[in-house]
Amino acid sequence: MPRNTSGVYSKPAGTTAVAGNLIDPVPWNSLTTDLGNEITNSLPRNGSAPMTAPFLASAGTLLLPSLTFNTAATTGFYLKSSTAIGVVSAAAEVASFDSTGLSVNAATVANSLSVNGSPVAGSTYAAKASNYTAVLADNGAIHRYTASAIASLTAAATLGSSWRYTVVADGGAVTIDPNASETINGLATMIVPNGSSATIICDGSNFFTVIKPSGWQTIEKRVFSGVSAVDFTNLGAYSSLQLTGRIIMSADAVVGWRSSTNNGSSYDAGASDYSIQDLSINNATLTGARTASSSFGLITAGLQSSVNVVFNDFNFSGNGCFSTHVCTASAAAGINTRLSGSTRADTTARNALRILPTTAVTLTGYLTIEGQL
Repeated sequence: MPRNTSGVYSKPAGTTAVAGNLIDPVPWNSLTTDLGNEITNSLPRNGSAPMTAPFLASAGTLLLPSLTFNTAATTGFYLKSSTAIGVVSAAAEVASFDSTGLSVNAATVANSLSVNGSPVAGSTYAAKASNYTAVLADNGAIHRYTASAIASLTAAATLGSSWRYTVVADGGAVTIDPNASETINGLATMIVPNGSSATIICDGSNFFTVIKPSGWQTIEKRVFSGVSAVDFTNLGAYSSLQLTGRIIMSADAVVGWRSSTNNGSSYDAGASDYSIQDLSINNATLTGARTASSSFGLITAGLQSSVNVVFNDFNFSGNGCFSTHVCTASAAAGINTRLSGSTRADTTARNALRILPTTAVTLTGYLTIEGQL
């Protein structure tokens, strides 16, 4: 009889040999047939035949994996849960995987993890206060330099294609210096300005990078048509703002800016909320004036205007300082160029901005707003 469902084989009754007794050929032949079948169905150690059904292993444990090796009994695989398999090296789990993907132990990633032959790593952070040479193990690392320094790069051939390394300059400019005659962005060296970051990528021969600046960041490019006002909100993170673009009025009108302390629920509207110092050229006439107004950075009455406005100390407590450079064309007055400087009377930090005409006209055009943290 063959093995039962638990894999236990029991020989047929009447096949035990007893000295001097005749052996019944029927059970004996059944026994030898069973033995032949079981030998055939056994998995050959020399690998000459495969399994014909799923291989069933014990669940095992972290210390005693179910699938292991004769010279390393604590290295192998075990059933971590009903849906996950653990990978063990010297009784320490290095990874596990299930239907959601592969999870690699953090220490494994930090030491060395390769994909398609290229080492990869998690975003390992470290602070550097002096010169440093980036090596293969720094793949994926983010190093924050707290002082001016030189970040030298190991030979590109050693680092290999797809190696990457991020430099954060937070205390002084950092000079990136490739090995020997190798280049970065085609240059012998490259400087990462203080307050900026750069991710350096190796292609196996040289290096390239894109610097993320610490300066102006584009917040939005707003295109508008036939509106009574243009509002920009959620600006509280920015110390400085810059607005550039073009505004077309439906009729000759003065346009100005107002700011808000409550993210646009209301805007300054008092007659003396802003102090303005103007220098204006209208055709051939130059004039200057100091006034108080409910708006700042006024655009001279006209039909269309190109604008360049800078707001400093926007999100700081204080009077703030705004400068405006505009060029306006109007049907009545021709071309007017105006340079204005303004301060606000209230010292509360601002977080929203409105552009609006002083009379009932509509605005069409575009404005790009940029911010500096």
